[in-house]
Amino acid sequence: MATDKKEVRLVPKKDKARTSLQRRPRKINLKRTAVGIGHFFKDVVSEMKKVSWASRKEFISYSVAVIVFVTVFGLIIFAMDYVLQYIPNYISSLGS
Repeated sequence: MATDKKEVRLVPKKDKARTSLQRRPRKINLKRTAVGIGHFFKDVVSEMKKVSWASRKEFISYSVAVIVFVTVFGLIIFAMDYVLQYIPNYISSLGS
């Protein structure tokens, strides 16, 4: 008795999602958008009122501290770069 095996083929289902060319443009509700923008700026103003701003004296002292800090670290990095650029030449001169 010969058994016939049926070949089973799986056919992928068609994707029902629309392609980018078939998508409809989204409608924008201008009234809702304007109200949302108004709420955003209202919240921004209320949050900015809560900020404690530095005085002029504090601002100047903090600025000077940052400038000094950046200058010192810049000089440290410059010195390290200057020294480290000569190490390969020094090592290669030891072999000769």
